[in-house]
Formats: sequence, structure tokens, C-alpha cells
Amino acid sequence: MLNLRAEQHPERIALYCLADGTGAETCYSYAELDLQARALAAELQTVSKPGERVMLCLANDFSYVVGFFGCLYAGLIAVPAYVPDMTNPQSSKRVLAIAQNAQPSVLLTVSTHLNSLQTLAEQIHASVMTIDTLALDRASAWLKPTIKDDDIAFLQYTSGSTAEPKGVIIGHDNLMANERAIKQGFAITEQDVFVSWLPLFHDMGLVGGLLQPLFSGIPVVLMSPRYFLERPVRWLEAVSHYRGTVSGGPDFAFRLCNERIRPAQLEGLDLTSWRLAFCGAEPIRVANLTTFAERLAATGLPKTAPYPCYGLAEATLLVTGGAPSQALTTTCFNTQDLAAQRVQPADSGVELVGCGHSQLDHTVLIISATGQPAGLDEVGEICLSGPSISRGYWRNPEATAAVSLVYEGQHYLRTGDLGFIHTQHLYLAGRSKDLILIRGHNVYPQDVEQALEDQCPGLRKGRVAAFAIEHNGQEAIAIAAEIGRGEQKKQPATAWFDVINRIVAETCQRTGAAHFAIKSRGIAENQ
Repeated sequence: MLNLRAEQHPERIALYCLADGTGAETCYSYAELDLQARALAAELQTVSKPGERVMLCLANDFSYVVGFFGCLYAGLIAVPAYVPDMTNPQSSKRVLAIAQNAQPSVLLTVSTHLNSLQTLAEQIHASVMTIDTLALDRASAWLKPTIKDDDIAFLQYTSGSTAEPKGVIIGHDNLMANERAIKQGFAITEQDVFVSWLPLFHDMGLVGGLLQPLFSGIPVVLMSPRYFLERPVRWLEAVSHYRGTVSGGPDFAFRLCNERIRPAQLEGLDLTSWRLAFCGAEPIRVANLTTFAERLAATGLPKTAPYPCYGLAEATLLVTGGAPSQALTTTCFNTQDLAAQRVQPADSGVELVGCGHSQLDHTVLIISATGQPAGLDEVGEICLSGPSISRGYWRNPEATAAVSLVYEGQHYLRTGDLGFIHTQHLYLAGRSKDLILIRGHNVYPQDVEQALEDQCPGLRKGRVAAFAIEHNGQEAIAIAAEIGRGEQKKQPATAWFDVINRIVAETCQRTGAAHFAIKSRGIAENQ
């Protein structure tokens, strides 16, 4: 499709790359991107055979785009990754784990990172190629590969923070099917403009933020995740400056804007063009989206812009989403019923956001604990079927089998996510592996985390985690919470224990998990 666009509309701008927010802009046309991709592909074809893997160790800029398309143009399997931070052992460890599983024949980078990747290349017996030193006249040597629909396009690595990273196999057919679904679900037209700060090694950044606009033939504005995190208003400035219509991110991005953008920074912004602000990839807090919309109303942001959706790498990306330009669908549910896997709307309890319906040619099936389809008033595991669903994990048949389900002759992906259908919307209740079992009752960790954030202003929002531990042979709840420096000066961390214990106990009582004792212990109070 990129090659075709370069032939039909060579002069059209494919993407704008921003070095620091709205400054230092560089534009690239379809013809320029196609030329550089062909030059890289020609070079890759001299050192790699079709079907081999190429790992992208690049920054979130134009070189990453060239690197990814260079792999596809060469008939190779792209492995999106990043430049390992040599000062961060966890970063280096994860990149090494990905490389050991994918076994790439080539590491793609730029000359400034060449030395830092030599050790990694030696460990996995791969060569290193630098994109910025390639001669563009190599493009004439490119041989267009023969690519079948079910050939592998790339490996999307997921997890890795608490387990070995798994490479989700994404075929060309999966990718095209999901791009069609996103285009229809987001109602993309030729008048749209994408703006994205999302990391390109992540499925939301790659499949949604980069490939969707190129698939739909509309421009995309790329900026670095680091520049967004350093100064979140840069995201809004880019949307305003380029008249962005579609842009989004995980829930934390909206919370970060609410917390760190001052009213004075909003002056002069015009967000009337931003028709769809998608939010997914992690549990969505209703308050984060509603506060975001309310604060930015003065900039012209449409009330209907927030767009909750649900997706995951194993489904390429998008699974469900609502109708664009419609208001948020939220419902309050009885907490105790949810803990018992029942669905009961209530006047008070936990407020959840509807994530829309399944997209083009895809099916969502909720399976109860009995292994049968759940009823309309029952929570169960979310299972998916359709052309976007991955065929499994690279070189990991055990993990592939663990997420496979056959129901009435149809193959489904077991997501491990718990949810239910209510008023034709998919609602997410939590992760099956995250459920905490206290005296036979289920406790959703996000309910505890939300209660602590709401009732303990001194705890930093988004920096509270509830999880299960074993204590005296029984399952118990552990809380990891970060306290702001200002609060630490007011009182020691131990002063928070009684408050935290009380809130956790009250939350568990609402779910029916009452009568348990909590032991308090402070860790690294001076950090």
C-alpha cells in the first residue's frame, strides 16, 4: 500500500516528525519514505533470507518508520524493540530476552548507537546495520518479494516485566484485517489527521499511531514519548497546531494531563478539530476521561471526543470500540455482585466505562467459569475470534495452547481478561490472574487501588498497586503506594498505615470479604 501511494501521490506528506513538541519539524512524503524503505530493503536482502527476523533498535522517529517498512519491503519479519538503556539493567535484560527468543539475523540501528549494540549482537550472533549510513541509490537494486497473506509481518513482544517476553505472531492478513477494523471503527476519512506520541515498539503506537494513518492515506504527526512525558501539554499543542482529528493513548496519559497541565498552558489552544481521543491499553478510569474533557472544554474539545476502546497485541490491536461522536457510556455496578461474578447496576458502587462493541468481522464471546457462554448478568473471561487474532506466540507452543479455545468448531483467543456485555457494550472487570481471593470472596485489585486514590489525597495517583501475597499460609492483600515528597515532610509514612488499612478493609467488606487482619510494614520510607 505504501508503494502504491508513492506511485499515485508521491508528493503528499506521509508524516511530520517533531523533535520537541511543535518545534524542529521535518516532513516526509510518500515518495521519500518509499525510497528509503526500498534502499534499506535492498541492503537487507543481501544479508538475510526471506522469513528471517530483523530487530529494530531505534528511537521513536523517522528511522523507525524506515526500519519497519524496510523489513516488510525485504520480505523479512520485523521485531519492534528499542535502544537498550545501558544504565538500566532491566531495559537491557528485556531487549536481550527479546533477541534471544526472536533470534534476529540483523539488528537495525543508527550510527550513534552502534557501539552500545555490539555486545548484544555478539551474544546472539547477529550483524548490526545502520540506517543513516545507507546510500539511497541502493533502492534501484530492490527486488519486490512475493508475500502471501498468511506470511508473518512482525513479532509484537508483550510482557517481559514479570515474565519472559512472548512474541505475538502478527501475519500480514492479521494486520490488514485490523487496519480495516480500525478505519471503520474510528470512521477515518481523507480529512483526518493523526497525532501520536506513542512508542513505536508498542502495538498501540505501531498499529494504531503509525500504520493506520498510512493505511488510510492520511498524514500522521509523530513526536517522542519522552517529550510528552516531560511536558504533557506538548501533546495538546501538536493536536492544536496540526489540526489533529484522531489521537489518544493509555489511561495514564489522560491522568497525566489532568495533573500536570496548568490552566495557563491551555490558553491559545484550539482543540475543536480533535473529534476522537481514543483511550485503551490499560484499565480506564471514568474520572480521568471526564475530568480531561471538562478541563479542555474551554479549548473547544468536543464533549464526545473521549473514545474508550479495548484491544490487545494478541488481536493485533483493536477489539471493541463505540460509535465515534457519541458520549461516554458509563454505568455504576454493585461491587459485591461483581466480586461474585454477577452484574447488577446500582445507584452506588463501582463506575465502569463501556468499551463499545466488537469490530468488523470479529466476535466477542464471554465464557463463564463453567466453560459455557456467560449469561447477560454474568462476568466471565473475554474470548475473541476473527481475522485479526494472532496464530500464537513465536517458538512458544505451550503459551499458544494456553490461550486457545475451541467452541462449537470456532477457534477463540482466551484473553485472561474478565468482562461482561451490558447494553451492547463490553465492560472490563479485571484480569483473572489479578483477582485476590480473601476467605472465598473475589477482590478486584483495581477497586482497592481506586478507593485508596480517591480517599487518600497524599498517595500519588496511578502509583498505587494492590496484589495478593501469602501470609501465614493464607492469601492476603499487599499494598504498594507512593507518597509525594510534600506529604512525607508533613508526616512519616507510618501515619498512613491506619488510613490505608481502614480503606482496604471497607473495600473488601463491600465485596463480602470481611473479617481479616492486615499487618502494616513500611518499606524505604525515606525514598
